[in-house]
Amino acid sequence: MRYDIAYIPTQDYYGNRTDTTLNPFSKGSNPYWPVVLFPNDGVHFYPGKIRPDVPQNMVYTAFNAADNAAYNIRSDTTYKPVIYSIGLGSDVNDDFMERVANDPRASSYDASKAAGLYIKAPTPAQLQSAFQQIASQILRISQ
Repeated sequence: MRYDIAYIPTQDYYGNRTDTTLNPFSKGSNPYWPVVLFPNDGVHFYPGKIRPDVPQNMVYTAFNAADNAAYNIRSDTTYKPVIYSIGLGSDVNDDFMERVANDPRASSYDASKAAGLYIKAPTPAQLQSAFQQIASQILRISQ
């Protein structure tokens, strides 16, 4: 990978941040998913750029871009969208799903934006209940 891709861009095609330097939802100095950058040591061609040869960077940049996309969606002042998320399975990153939904339990909860809801469904049998809970929330909001 290192010889095929020089570096990972700091934003995706849609402008969502893949790094954590300008993510407005990162609290304090604790970025959501910190990525490994090329050092500024005079040896590397791309100092300060995200390294493509660090496997965790592939996962972290994807999480950061999705997290930033959800933040950008919630920031729409015209429609004021509410996001609901369902996590199917036992290995779901609950904090990520809470962040996407702006659930009050999220590490980046923003009370100035519409609060969504994250529901965990560890098994497919629990999906029906999760959908019913979300439908109930939507009906409550629409009335």
